[in-house]
Amino acid sequence: MCSQKFGKAVGVDGISSEHLRYSHPSIALHLKTLFNLMLLYGYVPIKFGCGIIVLLLKNRLGDVSCLDNHRAITISSIIS
Repeated sequence: MCSQKFGKAVGVDGISSEHLRYSHPSIALHLKTLFNLMLLYGYVPIKFGCGIIVLLLKNRLGDVSCLDNHRAITISSIIS
């Protein structure tokens, strides 16, 4: 958790890396239990696959109507 950058956008769940960094230490145990159960049952919650797609301009001085001047990024949940 310490290698996550701070000040980044939050995903659809509204949890940021700061939430995890400054949460109670027991969160590690709860997350460990969650991931172990996911492995045991072979089930991943549907929300783990959801994300927010944002289009970014590659060159702000270029043609904004040209699709080649855009790139898409997906903001996903910090937990997933």
